[in-house]
Amino acid sequence: MRPLRSASSSVAGVPWKNKVLARVLLRIPRCNPIRSARKVKVPTLVVAGSNDTIVSAEVARKAADRTQNAEFKLHASDHFQPYCGDYLDRNVREQLAFLRKHVAV
Repeated sequence: MRPLRSASSSVAGVPWKNKVLARVLLRIPRCNPIRSARKVKVPTLVVAGSNDTIVSAEVARKAADRTQNAEFKLHASDHFQPYCGDYLDRNVREQLAFLRKHVAV
């Protein structure tokens, strides 16, 4: 039997392997970001995509609503678009504005 091979790739020239330990899958059913959100005490920026099929905007908004000091931003994007092109520009501008507001420099 041949061993399973993981997909290798690179991001910004840095190699990485697209793999995860199988035991991580056992934790997913117990993961509840909405329940855990109440524990977050620091300013939090939650960015969601209205076309996201991985994490729905509704779930992201619920988590933000239950976080004491959260700002919620909704993009007309899917899960990965905020990291590309014009979506990236908007995403970075919003993140920098959030950081300027909450981090003393």
